[in-house]
Amino acid sequence: MKAKIKSENKVYDADLFAVIDKVWGTQTVAFDEDMKTLRLIDYFEKKNNSLMKKVVWVETKCKGWVKRGKISGYKWFLDACSDFEHLENLPAEILEKCKEVQSACKIREWNLLKSQRSLDKLLGVSISFHDSFVEKLEKKGDKAFLTLNTTWGYRVNLILEGEVELNVELNYGRKGEIFHANMFIEDDKIYWVNGWIKSKAEFLPTEKYFCAKKMNWNIEVV
Repeated sequence: MKAKIKSENKVYDADLFAVIDKVWGTQTVAFDEDMKTLRLIDYFEKKNNSLMKKVVWVETKCKGWVKRGKISGYKWFLDACSDFEHLENLPAEILEKCKEVQSACKIREWNLLKSQRSLDKLLGVSISFHDSFVEKLEKKGDKAFLTLNTTWGYRVNLILEGEVELNVELNYGRKGEIFHANMFIEDDKIYWVNGWIKSKAEFLPTEKYFCAKKMNWNIEVV
């Protein structure tokens, strides 16, 4: 599982070796920014009385990832690690394997939305855009650039191309209008819509949405 991790000094790309699900107290095992020391890192941090994500996963499709109750991770790592509080006791060969995996960690700059599965992945990454707002909106010809600030400490940047429709405006969502967004494909176009709507047939005249024939996205941790 690949993610962007925010430390005190920078944002870096990392491979996650295990995730301990504790809801708001969820933790992950990954290298610190020095890329030499494995740490137990909190998913969230409290900042100005708000929860911000320190770990933003971007790619979840990885070979050998298993789930064991509240803990998930690479099978070879979970088989070797029984004490997440004392990662310094990991066998040397496991630590070396972790370093090899991390050295190959490369997150694509842009991700193409091409199937419902890829849309669902983005909805998962963005927490269904809960409490997001439109921070940037720019249209040039048949292309548009849109940024949704998740308010969780990261932004989702989108590039829309082909038959672009923008029925949202700059700063939409700042008053809490976006509680839950959905995305779907219909008539060869990709739709983002505020609410649980799953088809254009459910649209009301006042619906807030945007769509295009092609969409790419990336994550910007702030």
